[in-house]
Amino acid sequence: AEVEQFSQQCTQYFQQYTDAYFSYRSPPGGDNRVALIEDLDGRRHVIYRTAQGKLQWLVSQADGTSWSVQPVPIPATASPAAGRPVFYAQSPENVHVLYRGTAGHIHDLGMPAGSAEDASWQHTNLTSLLQLPMARSDPSVTVVDGVPHVAYVDQDSRPRELWFDGAWKHHPLAVAPQPADGVEISSTDGGLHVTYRTLFGVPCEQTTSREAVAQGQRHWSHRLYHRLPAQGQPLGFNAGGRRRIIFRAAEQWPVREPFVFRWHARRQPGFREYDGPRDNLVQAWNDGRRTHRLQAVGEQQPPAAGNPYRVYDPKQDQHYFVYRDADGHVREATWKADAWSVTDLTALTGSPAAVSEPVGIVSGHSGSRHYVFTANDDHFYELYFDGEWHHRDIHP
Repeated sequence: AEVEQFSQQCTQYFQQYTDAYFSYRSPPGGDNRVALIEDLDGRRHVIYRTAQGKLQWLVSQADGTSWSVQPVPIPATASPAAGRPVFYAQSPENVHVLYRGTAGHIHDLGMPAGSAEDASWQHTNLTSLLQLPMARSDPSVTVVDGVPHVAYVDQDSRPRELWFDGAWKHHPLAVAPQPADGVEISSTDGGLHVTYRTLFGVPCEQTTSREAVAQGQRHWSHRLYHRLPAQGQPLGFNAGGRRRIIFRAAEQWPVREPFVFRWHARRQPGFREYDGPRDNLVQAWNDGRRTHRLQAVGEQQPPAAGNPYRVYDPKQDQHYFVYRDADGHVREATWKADAWSVTDLTALTGSPAAVSEPVGIVSGHSGSRHYVFTANDDHFYELYFDGEWHHRDIHP
């Protein structure tokens, strides 16, 4: 009788957490970042969403000293935007904007050649075209050999990949580990990577190889970075021959079953305890052992307030992560020589405090870095580096 009672308790325990896991629905995810890209002429383009869901288009002169604003001539078939837009370019002449609409559909807008101001943009409703479930998160995109790969989370909290290789196609990723909100897709020489925070707060990355993709296969496998709980959106990058994850360590740590985090974990051979700050950026990487190495990004930094954004300079093979801290200062974290340095760009330039997450690019013309954000006066500001850091108000 005792054995039977214990068996029933185990069954109820398992069923309880199974039901909780698979009934979970991630909330609609997104942030207030703008989209930023540079064209062949060196002009920078910013797409942003208004409070009414309209997309507006800011375009700079080639020297960046003046900007003009104009509405995006969206066809009537495209719904207003509910989330942040994102640019991608299949080629320098073939630029697109992706966004999540108010009905949860993913929309693709093709920018007219030459950025003609009065030409309508070509519109494709990817959700309707592929008969997919509604999206709960904003799309993320990476381009590999001219093929865009789009990732998002659907209404059932399942991550999905869309890609265009002459026609739009799609494939679901593994439903477990389940995302807590949005996902971020990136690419390396070896594969495609979809990075996110799981339902239980664990940084996770699903990966498929470039070789498998070239053969039309999608064998996604996952890796959990389980030593610290995360908040917000983790990001992945490659450096020093290793895959690394950047995430914000959670301020409040979950302690309920079935997943329990401990500040001081069990002492195991090769296990290093994390003694850095919470609510700040942390780097995790696999050192070939059972556990992951952890490193705080920068020393004695104030808490981060938003998700970081990765900027990569391919000519210098240099990674930058830009983010907003709790005081609204825009900070740039630079990974170099196996160490982090963090620069307070707001204090350095005297720019206003940011209320939106910054976005950035490395100019293909000048090699300079450019970051754009919104301040509390509702103006857009640009931070740029031309040997020294400067800021300017680009609100027209």
